[in-house]
Amino acid sequence: MLNILVSALVSSIMTYFINKYFHKAVKSEADTLDAISKLKSDVRSADSGLALISRDICAFVTSGTDLIDDNTRYFSLNKLQLERDWETYGYHFKNRTINSLMDKLLGELKSADDSVTNIKLFGETSDYTFYDSERPEVKELCSLIDAERRKIIK
Repeated sequence: MLNILVSALVSSIMTYFINKYFHKAVKSEADTLDAISKLKSDVRSADSGLALISRDICAFVTSGTDLIDDNTRYFSLNKLQLERDWETYGYHFKNRTINSLMDKLLGELKSADDSVTNIKLFGETSDYTFYDSERPEVKELCSLIDAERRKIIK
């Protein structure tokens, strides 16, 4: 009788810990999938904002046209969102190519932001780059992020 009780108790304890471990793994996996989806969306939005603001900067440099406030806000909001989410969720990615492409995109966003700041404060910018939307490196970054997602789903 005592053996049956001990066996049942051990079995219950083991089941409890196995379920607890499994739930933690599932939660972690779900968190990673959420982070991947959020970052992919952020990358696309930031790239779109970068293309939009680069056109405004180019128009300012070539013809003196003022920056459009809505475009500036759209760009700044998406830049900040990507920076914050990358800082929050970037640890999920161990792929060096993803990290490298993300660093490159964040650098491009910072450079464009510096140009916007210089235009707003000083009425000039010394450096600008025209960015097209959906550039090959951004498409590659999104496809690598998708590949990470597929690894988790399998």
